[in-house]
Amino acid sequence: MARMSPADKIKRLRKALSAWEHLRPNRTYSGITLTEFRQVVQACLDARAEIDESRLRLRDALTKRDHSDFRALRLRKRLGFGIQGDPDEPQPSDFYVAMGYTPIEMRRRPRRRK
Repeated sequence: MARMSPADKIKRLRKALSAWEHLRPNRTYSGITLTEFRQVVQACLDARAEIDESRLRLRDALTKRDHSDFRALRLRKRLGFGIQGDPDEPQPSDFYVAMGYTPIEMRRRPRRRK
């Protein structure tokens, strides 16, 4: 038998619970009452709700991270231009290099293709 997806598992559990509720609500099977089975199925549903909530929080956190990174990198770029344009800063600036930029004087020129 193939592996069941979580959606298939909950579908089967709900179907079993519904059948028990509608056809034999007062019976006990294998020492398990309808109430006990309902509690176990509810625990499954609660876990899935918690997973959905966590996924939503994760998606929101990832979006917040991406927006923050974009703003920070844009500010870093602006800072690099500010260092280059500062007349009091020596050229090439050690601060500019320490931030991870390559000074214009140290950049390789692209080779011409033949």
